[in-house]
Amino acid sequence: HQSGPLSAGELQAELKSKKRGGLTIEQSALSHQLKVLRDHGLVWVERHGRQRIYHLKDMHIAHIVHDLLRHAEECVPDIGK
Repeated sequence: HQSGPLSAGELQAELKSKKRGGLTIEQSALSHQLKVLRDHGLVWVERHGRQRIYHLKDMHIAHIVHDLLRHAEECVPDIGK
């Protein structure tokens, strides 16, 4: 999967890919969830014109997300294929 900063649209495409089990989420719902993460200090935003690029605050958060996804793939064998 792509790592590093992503826009909401790029993240939506990544989630929709077969590598993540084809998760479909409306961009408005994803943007809302990203705002919640930002409000709780887990991500920060870099603006490029109208586009917002979301960054995980630190590598500890990245490790938690990675472990969560890996665990989900173990619990639900079809995720990640």
